[in-house]
Amino acid sequence: MESYRPLLFTYAYNILGAAMDAEDVVQDVYERYLTIDKNLIKNEKAYLIRMVINHAINQKKKLKGAIASYPNDWLPEPVLTETPSHDHILSYSMILLLEKLEVRQRAIFLLKEAFGYSHKEICQTLNITPEVSRQSLSRAKKKLKGHFPSHASTLDHNNLKEYLSAIQNADAEALEKLLLEDISLTSDGGGKVPAGTKPIFGKSNVMAMLQGLYKKFYQHITIQLVTINHTPALLYLSPEGRVINCQVMVFDGNRVAQIFFIRNPDKLIFLQKKRPKLSHNQ
Repeated sequence: MESYRPLLFTYAYNILGAAMDAEDVVQDVYERYLTIDKNLIKNEKAYLIRMVINHAINQKKKLKGAIASYPNDWLPEPVLTETPSHDHILSYSMILLLEKLEVRQRAIFLLKEAFGYSHKEICQTLNITPEVSRQSLSRAKKKLKGHFPSHASTLDHNNLKEYLSAIQNADAEALEKLLLEDISLTSDGGGKVPAGTKPIFGKSNVMAMLQGLYKKFYQHITIQLVTINHTPALLYLSPEGRVINCQVMVFDGNRVAQIFFIRNPDKLIFLQKKRPKLSHNQ
């Protein structure tokens, strides 16, 4: 049963966008499963997946309420995707985009588009009719139409290294060449640490913010190059080794299209737990 944990986490996280909550969902399901008569279960794996999906849906409904009253911009918890067990974790841009959907729509979209479920399998998993499944998928696609990311980040960290070099060397000309004209920067401090209260748009505005933040806060700390949700990213570490910022970088070709700063300490706990396994030290 333990061998299913990474897979179950993937289902829960893709629905929730919250790593710590996803771990709790999987653990809750394990504890419930131990009390069930195993003679009644024909397929352990399918049964556990179904339990996790439905429990995650219920938790996401509760989380939606918290998001509605969240201070400023809410961003998903970042997850390291540097091992094959995380192959089905969604990209950072996609998991943020799915916040546009109702919870059940999100689950149906994920099962169909990310995990390749048939409508029959979705019905069995969620205890709904084929008509509801098809209608929900159609509505989800309509909501997302025109919003799908037009750029897909590669996992080549050379672009990230060029960006980091430009910032560290205060090379404004090199930095300017690395940013798209319509770049955006979004921050999430959760009301617990200083962070931008509104997204910033445009190359000149984002450049000024990046240069100012690095000069004021990040000149003398350790920075690690990592892969977050299949997207190049930087982790900023305090002198004590604590993760204090996760900077996710969405590239369009060789230039940066979107930057996400995740600074809410609660959203960095999961990364902190995994940090000893990180590579690409700077």
